[in-house]
Amino acid sequence: CSGLAGNVEAGTLDTFDSPPTPPVQSPTIDHYEVINELAAVGGLDEEGIEGIRKRAPLSLRTLKRAVTLQDHKDLCLLVPGVGKADTEFDSRLKKIIFYIAPEEGGTASSLLLSDTEDYFQDKKMIASIVEAVAAGETKLRLTMTVTVKFRRSTSEAQADIESALHEEFGFNNSEVNRSIRRSD
Repeated sequence: CSGLAGNVEAGTLDTFDSPPTPPVQSPTIDHYEVINELAAVGGLDEEGIEGIRKRAPLSLRTLKRAVTLQDHKDLCLLVPGVGKADTEFDSRLKKIIFYIAPEEGGTASSLLLSDTEDYFQDKKMIASIVEAVAAGETKLRLTMTVTVKFRRSTSEAQADIESALHEEFGFNNSEVNRSIRRSD
């Protein structure tokens, strides 16, 4: 397994790692081609100590049963590949809706969404329905007026500003459905 590095775009695989063994048939096959028509998804690196610290309490707190909205969210974060999640309850339909972002950021694939729904089939309340949808990404457009310290270069100030924005709004420091205010 190549982990996250194995999640390659469609059309990028075009060689065999080792030559295939041709089947015995007539006419003889003497030429092979390989191409991945779809993007590869779902590859993950081994879980590190931080991932274990994050997921172990969720597993113990819920005991793999989803009753409350928080239980659903906690269990959703245990699905392999889910990095961020939020839940909503539609009381009219008795439906739990999961908004999911994959571990590496971006938009959740249909495979991750169906894996999440499948994961809950034996963990949810009997009469409830679960639906997983991809959490969107919001592009922020900012207009800023910045005053730089005396004798500080523009490139250094720009790097500091970009770092601060990434720190505040980057994937690792954000939550699904997080409100953003002008004061942030």
